[in-house]
Amino acid sequence: MTRLPNLYHAEAEPIDPEIMVKRARAALGARLRRRRHGLALTQVEIAERLGTGQARVAKMEAAHPSVSIESVMRALLVLGESMAAVGAVMGSGDANVDVRRRRARRQKKREQRAARRERDERGTRPAPQR
Repeated sequence: MTRLPNLYHAEAEPIDPEIMVKRARAALGARLRRRRHGLALTQVEIAERLGTGQARVAKMEAAHPSVSIESVMRALLVLGESMAAVGAVMGSGDANVDVRRRRARRQKKREQRAARRERDERGTRPAPQR
């Protein structure tokens, strides 16, 4: 049985900086989404406060690479997060939770597509409701 390296041990290989940036962006995006839901705001309302479009807010929450970490941090600060809380989010494991949720969603969609293809092949697809 192969043992995995202990990532917390001092002799472990350093984590790739690109991965660290992706995790930080994902953690901040997840926090932005939770903060927005906690304040019962829509993406459009957040966009108005930031002076940007709704699509940009959606990209912030989805941790899209075109959105800078600074933009997401600014959005959190505009929503009333403290700088200390924003810094804590970046160092937390929130990104891993979000990644697991996205993987589960992707897997569910794959299964739904496979079931749809199977129904199409059998010709048992239900008629669209109007």
